[in-house]
Amino acid sequence: GCGLPMFEASYYGCPVIAPAWSGQMDYLQVPVKDKNGKEKLKVMCAKIDYELKPIQNEAVWDGVLDKNSSWAFPSHLSYKNKLREVYKDHNRFKSQAKKLQTWVLDNFKDEQKYEEFTSCIIETYCAQFRDSAGYGVAARGYLKALEEYLKKNPDAFNLKLYSSVVSQSDKLTTNEISLIEKYEFLNDKDIESMIPQDYVFIWHMPPPLITFGDDRFHPSPNCSPKMLRLINNAKHNVNLVAWEVDNLPPEWILDYRYFKPSMIITPSKWNAEVFVEKTNLPCEIVPHVIEKLSEKETPVRIPVDLDDKFVVLAISQWTKRKGFDRLIKSFITEFDGNDDAVLLIKTYASHTHTPEMIQQEIKHIR
Repeated sequence: GCGLPMFEASYYGCPVIAPAWSGQMDYLQVPVKDKNGKEKLKVMCAKIDYELKPIQNEAVWDGVLDKNSSWAFPSHLSYKNKLREVYKDHNRFKSQAKKLQTWVLDNFKDEQKYEEFTSCIIETYCAQFRDSAGYGVAARGYLKALEEYLKKNPDAFNLKLYSSVVSQSDKLTTNEISLIEKYEFLNDKDIESMIPQDYVFIWHMPPPLITFGDDRFHPSPNCSPKMLRLINNAKHNVNLVAWEVDNLPPEWILDYRYFKPSMIITPSKWNAEVFVEKTNLPCEIVPHVIEKLSEKETPVRIPVDLDDKFVVLAISQWTKRKGFDRLIKSFITEFDGNDDAVLLIKTYASHTHTPEMIQQEIKHIR
């Protein structure tokens, strides 16, 4: 629905290879004027041809991914051709990426995003702050934006966090943990003191998770499961959500009718159009927050020398819908025997794939 790794790549001036479909087009195309002075949008990435088709049967996830939804299936031929094109003409694509970076930095300013987000949130924010998944990364980014806003406006509101832990991350930094703990509910008594107040409850997750999260997921440390109690007693509630298909499952619609959010927040125009069409609820667009690199960052140690190499970097949780099979096949087809080309995948397990299953799948694809 947004593509946070691609957003980060464009933010830092790295060439992007992607289909021109879904939420990433918010930041992968820029307005330019033609010879007649008319403004049009120009795609600033290596654009892969694709076909819109129903999602695979094995990707259907009851209540979350509907079998009647569609997403983009990249063309194998186009995929490998674009990889080769960027490899052979890297300077041109790097120059294009730098132009895109300038536009992204100008139109996705941190201060602007802080203001957009804080205009929607008061009091209680429920999300996967302690998780490794994309929703967790996004939640920590929004939290850092809120922290920056509250430093400048300390009396704006009293922020409290509730963590719904789906897949606990063991790679959170000390600073991230400290920031979460700074605002997190301390215990059940702390939560109960919020209940009588007029608060807005932001639930940052796909809608079905709010219905069964108390039963399946771990709450904030020292707290009992309280998501439903918090949302049912809120003066208003707002759903913050991103998704990458063009249709919403019937369960999502039922959840919205039951919990009656006053609005939906989503990170891209493409998402907003889908949610408005399917729910008739007002929708605000607040892009994801990109964390600026620190000069103190320690390079990641990997067992491959990347100096003077053409590196294709893919980052995502390993699930069927992410299309790693097409990426690997296209890369091997095009660069088998090229010692100066490297495919680097940063991934992690999912509810469908353990680390051992991921390794076996890669061997099978190769």
